[in-house]
Amino acid sequence: MPSAQLQVSEIDRAKFAGRSFFYVRMEILDAIDMPKEIFLWRRNLYDPTSGEQHDEFVTVCGVYDLVTYPANEPLEGSSPAFFRRATGIIKAPSMVTADEALQEAKDMISLLARLVDLASQLEVVQTVWLS
Repeated sequence: MPSAQLQVSEIDRAKFAGRSFFYVRMEILDAIDMPKEIFLWRRNLYDPTSGEQHDEFVTVCGVYDLVTYPANEPLEGSSPAFFRRATGIIKAPSMVTADEALQEAKDMISLLARLVDLASQLEVVQTVWLS
């Protein structure tokens, strides 16, 4: 059965623009029968004048995301520029919210493994040419 080995950092506190937030980093260290890159990211233009870009963690991938978006870098010229990584970073306004979001991410990873297993058991019943 597909599975993933998840490493989680401690929930830490940081400041940005004078406001505090909490964050936790997740990383898939190893995976069996599924890709390690299961965290969905989006590349945004951070500064239009310089062309500087910023990558933002979105969510844990679904099965559709695994087959649609590339690993590690978005497709050249794609918009929106989604891609998958083996790491994810949850940012939250409180430690409680960060902990709840982390538990939700763990649940989503477990569900993804079950769905990948189910998808691998589907049988091909028909192959046709269409034009």
